[in-house]
Amino acid sequence: MRSTRFLTVAAVLCLPGAAAAQDWITGGVPREPVVRHPHDLDASYIRMPLAPEDAMYGALDGDRMKEFVEEIVEVSLRSKADGELLWGRQAGTIYDDMVEGIVERRFREFGLQDVRRQYFDLEPQWFPTAWDSPLR
Repeated sequence: MRSTRFLTVAAVLCLPGAAAAQDWITGGVPREPVVRHPHDLDASYIRMPLAPEDAMYGALDGDRMKEFVEEIVEVSLRSKADGELLWGRQAGTIYDDMVEGIVERRFREFGLQDVRRQYFDLEPQWFPTAWDSPLR
């Protein structure tokens, strides 16, 4: 049901009368631009005490883990800022190599040993260099 609804909306938006379709979807009411939430959402997370059988997980720090994730996401955002059309951490790109470096460095910081990169050949990759849409 959900995918059918998405396909229907996508098909309507691709029609030549996309502006009319947009008005139909929004009821003709212009949408406000998305703004960042004014509150500190990280401080709003519920902190629940662990059950005794889960005490072994008590040393895990979700806030610290989130910092690692944000460091990796920053690489994706950099590729977008650099103008990559297919932005992110696509295999075989310099951004993929940057994330490998981050992970390798963190593994060493955590005390893991025998950390190394293992490279393999990829089939020729296709990356878009330009695109256009008739909808403007």
